[in-house]
Amino acid sequence: MLRAHAPAAARAIEVPAPARAHGEGDEGLPAHLADRVRADAATRLGVDPDAVTLVRAEAVTWSDGSLGCRTPGEMAIQVLTPGFRVVVEAGGTQLVYHTDTRDQVRFCPRAGAVR
Repeated sequence: MLRAHAPAAARAIEVPAPARAHGEGDEGLPAHLADRVRADAATRLGVDPDAVTLVRAEAVTWSDGSLGCRTPGEMAIQVLTPGFRVVVEAGGTQLVYHTDTRDQVRFCPRAGAVR
């Protein structure tokens, strides 16, 4: 059963988490996506990737190819895109990322970075 989930910045549909495959990261987030998120957050925050903690990863279906994180003037394919909303933390700062299920990772500052 799908439940509507429409935060102001993301317009997403919440879906049940996928079956956990062996070797995946927290909450069904594939390990390679978790690694990319941690690496980007470490660079943005000036810390070692090992200092970045995965706070939450939730499976969502984004309303378009921009993963709910479109920038001004950006065009995006209008297709439902499964992925994850990921929150990481380091040094008291939380950052929000949106991903698809393959390899796209987008830092989404409008989605609620907290310092």
